[in-house]
Amino acid sequence: MRDTMVLFTSATDEPAFAERVRSLRKLQDGPYFEYFEIGECTFGFDGTGDVVSEYDSEELSEITALVRDFKASLVEYENATCRNNFILRMLPGLHGVVDTNFGDTVPYSELIDWIARNPERHFRDGLA
Repeated sequence: MRDTMVLFTSATDEPAFAERVRSLRKLQDGPYFEYFEIGECTFGFDGTGDVVSEYDSEELSEITALVRDFKASLVEYENATCRNNFILRMLPGLHGVVDTNFGDTVPYSELIDWIARNPERHFRDGLA
């Protein structure tokens, strides 16, 4: 099973994010994800926002405090290198937060800085 992360992109930046997704080479549609390619990496993308139903009201309140209005997307990735390729291509200049699915929720800009310092580190090892 591949790892996932959830992106909560601000509603004002979501059109730019959606355009970036559309610019990627699409490989196929699957039952849960659309599959795209960045370089040698394949990742699954679900932009329906359905992933929000997996969050309780307290978690959503914390996210809303960081990003008022947002569009949620679920991303499935192969490894840390592919995760980084996705983040570094798709998120610069946008406002939002990433739920790493390993206990951390971090703003896009901070995550980009973290990747620069820790390019091979996995989210499961924590962001501290």
